[in-house]
Amino acid sequence: MRKTTTVLAVPVLSVSLLLAGCGGSSKTATSTNTVAAGSTATAAADPQDLTSQCPADNTQAFPKARFVTNLALGSGAFYQWLYKPYKAGKFEKGASGRTMTMIKAGLAGAFAAKQLKDATNNVKADPTLCKAFITPLTKLSNTLEGLKGNITSGDFGAIAGAGTAMDQLLSTAKSKGIEVTPQENVKL
Repeated sequence: MRKTTTVLAVPVLSVSLLLAGCGGSSKTATSTNTVAAGSTATAAADPQDLTSQCPADNTQAFPKARFVTNLALGSGAFYQWLYKPYKAGKFEKGASGRTMTMIKAGLAGAFAAKQLKDATNNVKADPTLCKAFITPLTKLSNTLEGLKGNITSGDFGAIAGAGTAMDQLLSTAKSKGIEVTPQENVKL
């Protein structure tokens, strides 16, 4: 009985702590509030307007290094705990260890979404990065946010779509001279 409680408490506690850490900082909230009223909804609907969020000058220290770090961690967690298990068929009904794979995928998905949100904030702090990456990052973030509902409804094919979007983002980074190596040693 005690072992079962511990086994179930650890994932629940981990998810709770992870979700609590996903809240934005007051600095992020402040920068979001400085956008003109109504432009946020337009920017989300039309990817062409996303570059209007780009600053004229750098607004934080080391945005490129932070962007690379966040993207490496987020993509690594996505590939290790979502994409590879999907390709191996570990989400299919009857697969050995399916429940634990789903728990790890949920944790990794939340972690990857948080890292991409942070990467987006770092991109928005540098005019050059912003113009190059705001649209593909926003597309990928939206894809990852929708993944939870897709997986819950049993649509695991959405993981392949997110993998394609992640590959495109990493390819865009490489074409811009930014080498990002997914850190697949992220422990859950």
